[in-house]
Amino acid sequence: MRVGWKKAGSHVEIWIEDEGPGLSNTANLFVPFFTTKPKGSGIGLVLSRQIAEAHGGSLRYAMRIRGGRTQPPEAYTNGDAAVSL
Repeated sequence: MRVGWKKAGSHVEIWIEDEGPGLSNTANLFVPFFTTKPKGSGIGLVLSRQIAEAHGGSLRYAMRIRGGRTQPPEAYTNGDAAVSL
């Protein structure tokens, strides 16, 4: 797992990367109370996004570009996690 950040104007971008395969279906990722976990509540990412947005930020999920390169969040496409606060 890697965590990084950079200053972007008056904001700070924070990203979290792992080596996992990503998610095959992200359509319901930020849908309240939707979960694929047997004991999940479906509020974790929704609540995290609301907190980020309440502070003028955002939370998004982006697929890391494969090939051994680490890309900054603006180079991501739908897939692995990227958070901008």
